[in-house]
Amino acid sequence: MGKTVAIVGPVFGVRRAVEVIVDCMKNIHPLHHIKRLMVLRELENNPKMQNETWSAYLPEFKKKNHKKGKKIIKKKRNLQDELSHVFPEATEKSKVDLQIESGEYFMDDKEKRQYRNAKLEEQHEKAAQRKQEKIAQLTTAPKERSKNDRKSKRDTKEIIDNIKSRDDKKRKRKAEEFVESKRSRSGRG
Repeated sequence: MGKTVAIVGPVFGVRRAVEVIVDCMKNIHPLHHIKRLMVLRELENNPKMQNETWSAYLPEFKKKNHKKGKKIIKKKRNLQDELSHVFPEATEKSKVDLQIESGEYFMDDKEKRQYRNAKLEEQHEKAAQRKQEKIAQLTTAPKERSKNDRKSKRDTKEIIDNIKSRDDKKRKRKAEEFVESKRSRSGRG
């Protein structure tokens, strides 16, 4: 799959080989060139054909129109993206780094246990406060609506009747369209 070739031979042969190889790199099969070279050799050896044009005897291979693959669209270079790779964002601190900052790294086992217990107690207190707030919100009575805010039963009945009448109209329209389509298909008018 590389693009390196080594050729040994006379200059004229090397030039022909270069043409074949370059076309091969352009995705043209070398078989076409080899057939052409074989015909040329026979014509050169034939003394009767020396003075005639050889174009009628040389094979011509037409390119087939194949759909080419998708074109690769080059994206515009974004300076920020390039700089983000050169200068990456600061990484998160490791567990050991955090312990060193808090001073926990240098504590004895007993002091570490006391420090962790104090942290856990703080977390438990915060969680308990959140629970109490939620319970307080749930236990408060909701605001009562005034009579003007409530819809009367008549309004709801009217809305339901309107929706039902719309549905009935749609059904009738669809049934009429269906009957008309059946008549037009059967040829009746």
